[in-house]
Amino acid sequence: MKKAFIIPALLAAVLAPAQSIKFEFSNVRFRTGSAVIDPATYPALDSLAQFLSASGAKVEIAGHTDNVGNASANRQLSQRRAGSVKSFLTARHRIPAGQVEARGYGHTVPKAENFTAEGRAENRRVEVTVLSQIRAARVSFVQGNAFVRKRGVSRWEPVELGRVLTVMDELATDSTGRLEITFDNGGKLKMRPRSDLVVTRMALEEGGREAGTDIGLKLGRISAKIAKLQMRKERFSAATPAAVAGIRGTEFTLESRPDQASLLSVWEDEVLFRGNSEGSMDKPVAAGLGCLCLPGRMPEPPVALPKPPMPKKPAANDTLFYNPDRPKPFTFSWESLPGVRARLVVARDADLNDLVAELVTADQAHQIPAQKADRLYWQLNAVDSTGFEGQPWPLRSVEIRRKLDGPRLNIILPRPGQKIGRREVLVRGETDPKSAVTINGQEAWPDADGFFSQTATLSPGENVLTVVSRDRADNTTTSMVNAICQTARRFWVGPGLGALKLVGGKWDMSTIGPSGSIRFLTNLNDRLSLGGQTGFAQVGCKQDPAFEPRGGEYQTTLLSGSFLARACPWPDLNFAPYVAVFAGAVSWTNQMDTLTINTDFGTPAASQDDLSPHAGLILGARYRANETIQIFIEASGGYLSTKKYNAGHYDANNLTASLQTGVMFGF
Repeated sequence: MKKAFIIPALLAAVLAPAQSIKFEFSNVRFRTGSAVIDPATYPALDSLAQFLSASGAKVEIAGHTDNVGNASANRQLSQRRAGSVKSFLTARHRIPAGQVEARGYGHTVPKAENFTAEGRAENRRVEVTVLSQIRAARVSFVQGNAFVRKRGVSRWEPVELGRVLTVMDELATDSTGRLEITFDNGGKLKMRPRSDLVVTRMALEEGGREAGTDIGLKLGRISAKIAKLQMRKERFSAATPAAVAGIRGTEFTLESRPDQASLLSVWEDEVLFRGNSEGSMDKPVAAGLGCLCLPGRMPEPPVALPKPPMPKKPAANDTLFYNPDRPKPFTFSWESLPGVRARLVVARDADLNDLVAELVTADQAHQIPAQKADRLYWQLNAVDSTGFEGQPWPLRSVEIRRKLDGPRLNIILPRPGQKIGRREVLVRGETDPKSAVTINGQEAWPDADGFFSQTATLSPGENVLTVVSRDRADNTTTSMVNAICQTARRFWVGPGLGALKLVGGKWDMSTIGPSGSIRFLTNLNDRLSLGGQTGFAQVGCKQDPAFEPRGGEYQTTLLSGSFLARACPWPDLNFAPYVAVFAGAVSWTNQMDTLTINTDFGTPAASQDDLSPHAGLILGARYRANETIQIFIEASGGYLSTKKYNAGHYDANNLTASLQTGVMFGF
């Protein structure tokens, strides 16, 4: 017993106007010069009767001849042959006589030229024309190799756009073929490559006859989006080798495999599904579920459909560019769950009919050749290991623009001819958003506004930095900037002169005195230097009638030595600030010009001295006059660890404050 998918009104009703459906009855043959039907033709006539019975169509059987012989005789022969076909249908298959008209046209309606044997053979034919309105569907899109025939009646021929499909039409696609069938309620059915589908019944409700459509999916894959049915008694059935399904409006895919297994994936609403085994019952398959049915078995329990991959690039409503002179492939990328493949569909139309690419892959990206269309549409859904297809991600579109000019490119830093005091330089600039930038071959990644920054390595002397910006159409803009690498000298040495004062004592008796130093530094890198310095200073003491009546006779001499660490945050600047710390010791002597000190406090020693630890902080700035000369100015403060008098005969100071300037020579 033949089983069928019960999918009510999947193809819906299309009322084909009279005279719009015509097909050649290519399988009928007669004995030479006779109207007697060749018995070998009977199976084809049986198929024609099946078409008439299933559709209820009123038809004209038209006989045609070539132009050989008498015109009147040819007309009479063609009339008798058409009448023989009508008699066969009415007598053997009980087709009502009023449903069939027989007419002979002789050679008056040729299909080809009668000058050649091939043309005359083509003109000797029988045509069937539908005279009444019947239920039908139309081919709304066709791509690649797709073929149609009236099963058992006519030969295979290419499917033409707008072709009206009726009962017993069989459609087949090869590896390149795709077509779309549209129904009067807006529903659409798509046949994929390597598919074979037969329309076995399409009928309107008339008398006691039930309205509905039957199709048979022999092999391949279809996807359909069907509107809710309006007629309660309307039904649709589609036969496959394994199962039976029923819907009243849904979106789904159905696949019939070479091993006769059937896979149903439901994306919206619900589908009833049953196997072709005895006693099999309808099993509801809800949206988001899939069901497998093997031949001779009941459907397996529904399983969840895989989640769609997450699209990454291009973004929704993005723009892709192409240069026809240098076409660059378009890249589509996504993120799939482990163990799930992605089905990528790229088309030129929103219905995903005019395909550019369709594939199932385990990869996370795919490239297609650059397209000249104004817009592309792409969609992703998931395919699991069984073959179930999850509901697609919402359709995305991208605008395609032709672009011949290179992207905008502006280099902000370094400035042309700028002198760089280290081996690395930060290159900053801006370009068109989503362009790719390289600096001397090293990638730099612009942000969403097109700004980029990247460190480049310099060689001593003059350098050429080559910055290239490449847009998505593969157009390039190149900018070159010269930069001079003047790395800091390894060693620096130089004198400094200034003034120093001892502070922090109880009586603040110290006066400002001259100071001098010799400093040497070793550069560890562009910013940090280590070294040491030695210094000399001589300060006096204030004269106070109450405390230091002879203060002017005192003099303190300081000899210092310390380690020094200096940091310069912005070494590339010609005038750059720096900070330094030092630690060491000061040998100092506080003495009078005479041998004794006569005061009311007694007679202390003529001098006091000490070797005191000394540490402090320096804040300064240096000006780079050229590659080997730097001028500096700085202020410093330090702590002097002592309890002895170092200003006058009883003022002990623990702090030093100095200001000096000097020059450093590099080598």
